[in-house]
Amino acid sequence: MEKVITPSKTIATSNYDLHLTPQYAIVMYLNSHNLDTNILQEVRNHLKEYYQGAEFVLINQRTDTKIDPKYYRSALSNMKGVAVVTPFEDIREDLIEEQNNWNRSFAVFNDLEEAKHWALHCF
Repeated sequence: MEKVITPSKTIATSNYDLHLTPQYAIVMYLNSHNLDTNILQEVRNHLKEYYQGAEFVLINQRTDTKIDPKYYRSALSNMKGVAVVTPFEDIREDLIEEQNNWNRSFAVFNDLEEAKHWALHCF
């Protein structure tokens, strides 16, 4: 039996905004200095529930957030790739370290629309 995925869903909390579509999820952490593993786990739980094993790409809009490398090592197996959107050059330098923790598709973009386009072509 084929899985049916809700067309789209948005979850807004005081810590993040998460927009889920059948091919990709867009997350923006709002209080990046307070980002911890509990918040990352909460987002992961939403991803598990929505995608139910279907493949997707995670688009992460960044300001000054760094993701703990442990998060990548325990990423969902159905997450095909990660796109990071940031206009900040200093953050781009930190992303090289993050990319080394990820063995699937990883790309960095200045623009959200470019990231969405890339995510759609990962399928």
